[in-house]
Amino acid sequence: MDDLPEQKPELTLAADSEGISHNAVRLKLAHLRAGQQSKSKHLRVAFLLIARQGVSTNDVLRQMQSAKITSEVEDKVWSVKAFVDHASLEVACSTEDRKAIVWQLLNGKNIPASILSVNGKNLLDVILH
Repeated sequence: MDDLPEQKPELTLAADSEGISHNAVRLKLAHLRAGQQSKSKHLRVAFLLIARQGVSTNDVLRQMQSAKITSEVEDKVWSVKAFVDHASLEVACSTEDRKAIVWQLLNGKNIPASILSVNGKNLLDVILH
């Protein structure tokens, strides 16, 4: 996660009454406070989330703690690789267009872009456009 010259990012869990009623919270990353602006053009932020069914919390924490993460920028492409247990995950994005995903790989094989939808409405289009 990149810092801005103006401020270090704050990572928090946030919820509202609707989310709490469904046992849901959201991960909130704020680089600037409301109304602040930055001279930085592009930030690099990546999250690695692990969800497992039938595995203890301690096992999931062990997996996260033992994950090997690499990050590099080459030819205007930022790539991040994560090695967790016996799986490798990789995503590469343009450093010039924050919406441009160059590739996504799972164990070296291409992952098709998933659609985030709720009740048939494609929310990914809303987020990216």
